[in-house]
Amino acid sequence: MDTAITKRVEQITIEDSYSRINIRANVKQAILDMTSEEEVIYDIFAATQSAILGYLTGDYYESKNKRIAHIMDITSEDLALEVMIAVLPVTRKSPVQSIATRLANQLGYDNVFDGVRTAAELLGACAKTGLYQVWLNPITIQATVSLPADAMTYIEKTQYMNPMVCQPVNWTDNNNGGYISVCQSVILGKHNRHDKKQAVDALNIAQSVEWELDMQMVNYIEKPKNACTTKQQIDGHIRQTNSALDVYQDLVDQGNSFYFVWRFDFRGRMYNSGYYVSIQSTDYKKSILNFAKKQVING
Repeated sequence: MDTAITKRVEQITIEDSYSRINIRANVKQAILDMTSEEEVIYDIFAATQSAILGYLTGDYYESKNKRIAHIMDITSEDLALEVMIAVLPVTRKSPVQSIATRLANQLGYDNVFDGVRTAAELLGACAKTGLYQVWLNPITIQATVSLPADAMTYIEKTQYMNPMVCQPVNWTDNNNGGYISVCQSVILGKHNRHDKKQAVDALNIAQSVEWELDMQMVNYIEKPKNACTTKQQIDGHIRQTNSALDVYQDLVDQGNSFYFVWRFDFRGRMYNSGYYVSIQSTDYKKSILNFAKKQVING
């Protein structure tokens, strides 16, 4: 089979592995696989599902009923899994708004405020399930339970799509381009989308650049930005490190040749997709990247 076709098939398989259906199924299995000594998290999962079902079947004022109707086609089990996926990695006291925003991204609302409002209500409905502890003034939350290390690393890793192992699809308009099977707008943020003309040729040029990992730099481990003073914070940093190392190994196994998908924000600034591998991240993450095709420039 032609190499380009092989890489394209490989990329489609990778994108499928990052689908929400696949992620929820893996997290659910991790919960079901817990031993009897650790079954408290299964009880929390059941309580979370029950709390969400109560939230969904409540009778509220007209606009809230209409807003909740938008997620009625998502099962209470899937919503419970999404809540747990959003909360479990929170190893430090974190503003509830940030967790609500993360959860809102999986609810499918076109209006960002409706999404965040609903996500916050879902989190509030789960306040007495034992999933998290809450502090007031300001409102912050922190997970009180955790899955096994490999499952937590999986959750961390699958929060963000990897760079592509083949060249991204050229953007032809505001809704077509980037990943092969993942439909995205060329503009970041659902509430920012529009059909006005964008300079997609600039994105396509950036997407044509081939990158590789600098293996010498990858051998150094990135230090946490903030001091880890509790076991939960140390475990969280270890999970993030392991997730990054998994991503690096995946890219090496796939030939250490990859491309970034590029999109605009609402101001027209260009951003590459990625977290553990990104040219717009920390100094460390910038240092592990090289151009795959090098050329000597004579002065």
